[in-house]
Amino acid sequence: MFLAFFIKFIALIESFFMAITVWANPAPVKSTAAISFDANPSTGYTWVCEMNPTGIVKVASEHFTQPVSPKPVAGAPGIYTFILAPVADGQTKLTFYYMRTWEGTASATKTVKYNVTVKDGIICLGNPVLG
Repeated sequence: MFLAFFIKFIALIESFFMAITVWANPAPVKSTAAISFDANPSTGYTWVCEMNPTGIVKVASEHFTQPVSPKPVAGAPGIYTFILAPVADGQTKLTFYYMRTWEGTASATKTVKYNVTVKDGIICLGNPVLG
């Protein structure tokens, strides 16, 4: 029993020192950016992101959410969100297509472009250009 207590006590001390180390030496904070669009995946259309050049930002995550409702409705529209994270300093152009992926960009019903600049890990989005 003493051995189990001793092991837990050592683990507690280690976690304390790890927390102090992280607090004293925080990792550099990088910005993220969120870009959201109206969407309805039940139609077969989804938002797709293309980058040119690649390697400046990455899509850290993307997800679709429906509005909160007491009675969720299957097939209801919602919001599609891309979370962007910086990778390297530089400039890139993001083109978002609302399209059926199996039909390619020719099926896009909406196109939105952003000029993106990353400097010192901070993402700066230009104004959207609808196309």
